[in-house]
Amino acid sequence: MGMPAKLRARFVQAAGPQEIEVTCVLADTNPQGVLQLRPFPKQATADLRNYLDDLEDLADAYVLLLPYTERPPNVDDLLCQIEEAGGEVVEPMNGEQGWPKLLPRRPLTAEFNDALFGQLCETVFAQDDAATPVPSISLRSARDRHPKLLVAESAFNVCDEIAPLRHAFVAEAMDAFVLFLQQDGAVGRIDSFLRGRGLRHAQTGGSVVTVKVFAGQREIKTFDTETHVKQGDGTTVQAAARIYYCTFKENGVLYLAVLYAGPHPDGAMTCKIQIDT
Repeated sequence: MGMPAKLRARFVQAAGPQEIEVTCVLADTNPQGVLQLRPFPKQATADLRNYLDDLEDLADAYVLLLPYTERPPNVDDLLCQIEEAGGEVVEPMNGEQGWPKLLPRRPLTAEFNDALFGQLCETVFAQDDAATPVPSISLRSARDRHPKLLVAESAFNVCDEIAPLRHAFVAEAMDAFVLFLQQDGAVGRIDSFLRGRGLRHAQTGGSVVTVKVFAGQREIKTFDTETHVKQGDGTTVQAAARIYYCTFKENGVLYLAVLYAGPHPDGAMTCKIQIDT
């Protein structure tokens, strides 16, 4: 309850591989700059009641009440019913125990949303961490699923140093890359396509990667790129996950290459990509 509206699609998508069905009571900033439950606080209580009515057993209920909005009216009785039936109620505090701090009338920045998303995943999916593969497995799986998805061998060097709470992000990015190639790139601009799947995309502002493409022993092209998807800003290096990639065509064939996957890189990189001759 109280999830920022812009996080909904991203969180629901992350819940899919965990086989968790999510019901969100959303919040958005009102004209006065205050984060408010949508469409109004009283409706949030009704939405919670509807969620509980749809359950066969209240012991199956899991409710997380985010601390960034006004508390819904008359919600405490429902929360007590959940706990008495053996369900779970989680009520974090603003700015405590890993939950990001939101000051009154402050805008919801991308950094705040990233931190909140990470903490939500860590909290809600904690019991299912084993279901999310480590990044190296996600990279290999994506490479095996499509012959034109290339992964630089150097991309495996530090990918598993990414914080566990970002492993789902890597898996989601690889799924999106495979889908892009399955549709032969006929999805419009790739940055818009990836953003539509809940991935934060950047064309510049990162490390410069010099890409060298080889066919056998012959270097056929070289170029620089800064294009990457990311999750985590204003956090630890390990939690600031970055995946650098590029797309290119050779002899009319579309390729997507993963150049780097790992914690926030420091400095320029050179990457070798091999295509079939």
